[in-house]
Amino acid sequence: MGDKQLVKEKEYMETQEVDPAELITRQAIIDRDKNSFGYELLYQNSPDKFIPLLASNHKTAQALLNRFASLPADKEIEKGRKPVFINMDCQFLLIDALPALLFPAIIIELNPEAADHVENLLAYKNRHPQLKLCLGSFRADIYPEELLKIADYISIDLQSFPADAINTFKPLGSSFSGLIKVKNIQTADDFKHALMLDADLFSGEFLIAPELSEAKMLSANAQATLRLLGELYNPDTNPEKIERAIIADTILTTQLLRLINSAAFGMARKIENIKEAIVFLGLSMLRQWVSLLVLSSQKNKPSELMRINLVRAAFCRDLAQLLETVDADKAFLMGLISMIDAYLDFPLKNLLDDLPLSDDINQALLSESGILGDILSSVRHYEQADWPNLGQQQLAEAVWG
Repeated sequence: MGDKQLVKEKEYMETQEVDPAELITRQAIIDRDKNSFGYELLYQNSPDKFIPLLASNHKTAQALLNRFASLPADKEIEKGRKPVFINMDCQFLLIDALPALLFPAIIIELNPEAADHVENLLAYKNRHPQLKLCLGSFRADIYPEELLKIADYISIDLQSFPADAINTFKPLGSSFSGLIKVKNIQTADDFKHALMLDADLFSGEFLIAPELSEAKMLSANAQATLRLLGELYNPDTNPEKIERAIIADTILTTQLLRLINSAAFGMARKIENIKEAIVFLGLSMLRQWVSLLVLSSQKNKPSELMRINLVRAAFCRDLAQLLETVDADKAFLMGLISMIDAYLDFPLKNLLDDLPLSDDINQALLSESGILGDILSSVRHYEQADWPNLGQQQLAEAVWG
């Protein structure tokens, strides 16, 4: 590609517009052990659909970089230990518009058009050896062997990958030595199909989807969790009963005492036992912390699930504080319990039957009714950037200030 052609493309790209209303967000990517690996930047191109953000001109690149810079302070991201996948137009990458200092923290995901720019990409990779490349929308018949050799990742969109090709997918052999990423995984069954592709990395809505089965029984660990939560939220309980319920779980007791005695609480003296912890925290705060600890201890669940759950619970609490019409602690609890089915892989309605929650929380969780239901519904719509359905004007004003 000659310099004149690059100049023409750069001038063309500068004229393209970016809709400022497009929401840019991030989606977690996990490994086979369901540990957080990194993120992918997405944007909303319709009220109900997110697609990978494609940096194809300077304005989209600026929007992308602004969003990247505004990610929550995450030392893992800053150090490149949790990289961010960014979809980029191949021709835009080749005009050297992206600061090389970002390369340790990002992975450039290219579209199939990259197959038309093999020589230029090989030269670009040679000039920027620290750059990591991912071949997106991967199909074995699209990308030439030369690109496979310099690629660090390949990315497969499960929803557009032929179902009959999953069982016949062959390893790439010596041409490719990187990692396989499968995205757009919607359900637990989709995740199983992705594993059949011998993939290493995974992303999609399946992270917060419970793995349900008609014949499935609640595990012993989940039953113990429900018993403890049931005692915590029983309106007729008392500190002595809660203390006995917590002490029965040695690991939980150790975690709770370690947490309370950490620097985050700034205790003047050490809390020695659960009775003192109850007095120090109070029942409301104790319920929140114990709920977080027992849910986060569920096996085979990604840490990203807890992050999403905490954000939802905190958002519900903050909305309640802004509205001043419902107890903020109750809203936090509702947001926290709203994802319990994803932790225990059991229908939410069945789980709620064993939890003595207040009627307004139950109604909010099951039918999104009442003011708590309005809050939960609005937070869910916000999570999906579904602005037209955000709900009551009062809630919208509370969100936007």
